[in-house]
Amino acid sequence: MRKNLQARQERMRQRAGNGDGPKHLDPAPVWNPVDYSERVDYISPVVPIQHWPLMSGVYLLTEGGLYYVGQSVDAAARIASHRLNPSCCQFKDPRGVVLAAVPHNEAWTWNKNAHTRLRAEARFIAAALSLGLVLTNKISEWKRAKLAATFSDLTDERSRITEALKILC
Repeated sequence: MRKNLQARQERMRQRAGNGDGPKHLDPAPVWNPVDYSERVDYISPVVPIQHWPLMSGVYLLTEGGLYYVGQSVDAAARIASHRLNPSCCQFKDPRGVVLAAVPHNEAWTWNKNAHTRLRAEARFIAAALSLGLVLTNKISEWKRAKLAATFSDLTDERSRITEALKILC
């Protein structure tokens, strides 16, 4: 086995030295990062989850003084799935509200719609952290500091979270 490894390494060195390596390399995949600096226009008030139609948005779950902020293409179905399979927030029977419906434009690409939801979720997480809520979201200390420094004005998100807490508590 060691001889095979040495032989392969030698062949690699020879190819590298002779310039017999691949002439054409495929281009690297495009990395499409989320630009968190853009504002998000919300299209609904804070509403409790009951029998809500398909809605793309950001939601807040709570149980026992702990909170979780999430986003989904179908927020009501996602909250229901948290009850059936509580994998990420570890709640047994959470109560939830939709903090805001986020515009879903059929003319946009899937990435652009997803980035809009991710921007909204990041803004709500930063607002929840600034209000001192104990989040079960898996966020490193570095990410918490970055979120706190990224957004200068979170008044709309804070007021929506405050309104949601009145509904939930």
